[in-house]
Amino acid sequence: MKKITVMLMALVLTVSMFAQENNKDGEVNMMSKRGEYILPVEGDFALGINALPMVNYFGNLFNGTAGNSTGFRTFTHTLTSTTPVLFGKYYLTDKTAIRAGLLIGVYNETDRQNVMMNQQIPDPKVTVTDVMKSTETDLGIGADYLMYRGKGRVQGFYGGGITLNYTKTKANYTYGNLITTEFPSPYWFDFANGTTTSGGDRILSISDDRSIGVILSGVVGVEYFIAPKISIGGEFRLGLYTGYDMKGITTVERWTGTEREIETLPKAANDGRIAFRNASTGSLFMMFHF
Repeated sequence: MKKITVMLMALVLTVSMFAQENNKDGEVNMMSKRGEYILPVEGDFALGINALPMVNYFGNLFNGTAGNSTGFRTFTHTLTSTTPVLFGKYYLTDKTAIRAGLLIGVYNETDRQNVMMNQQIPDPKVTVTDVMKSTETDLGIGADYLMYRGKGRVQGFYGGGITLNYTKTKANYTYGNLITTEFPSPYWFDFANGTTTSGGDRILSISDDRSIGVILSGVVGVEYFIAPKISIGGEFRLGLYTGYDMKGITTVERWTGTEREIETLPKAANDGRIAFRNASTGSLFMMFHF
């Protein structure tokens, strides 16, 4: 009788533990030694950060690249990237979730180029510096519906969503050689074409140059839970995007034949585009669930 009682108690304990470790979709949810679920369950929230911008930023510090930004730049002026920097997630079930992402960043660049100084007797060794300072502000918000599938700590996911992007840029130019009566056609660096030239119109500033975009994309990825409710992962996207460019205000200077003239040019026509292409280079992220 005692043996039967012990066997029944062991069976009840085993069934109870199995029931505890199964999620609501019927799959085993492993537990830590402290009795904590490894995988997220229905009703859990999660916060995450994309590690790829930080990897690029600190990597550029060591390779001498001058492309580092004061903030983590999250998408380019072409508006085809959908990788968030910060995002939150809510689990509708143990195997489905909705995720919202925030894209924000400020990219500052200073480009300096030396050109020969204006002189009556030209000397290539004597130079002045032309400077272009540009700023790009990137804003965006996106949402995805994700479905999960996997065994143990490795969980694959797939789904899709929509992202809205907005970009605003401006640039200012200063030149070492001034336009004067003595030198009406000074040497200057054409930053748009990357060459040194002289004479003609040269840009002093571009402001209020804006772009907006809408991206519909599919996503596939994988997460690995390194600890209870803590995961690292990566993902890849492919999407359809459409964008609209609103041209900014350009100010130029020139020599009229008698004096230096500054003019604000009429706005150029706006551009639109639509394409199906790789909408992102992917992302590496860490998620915390609670």
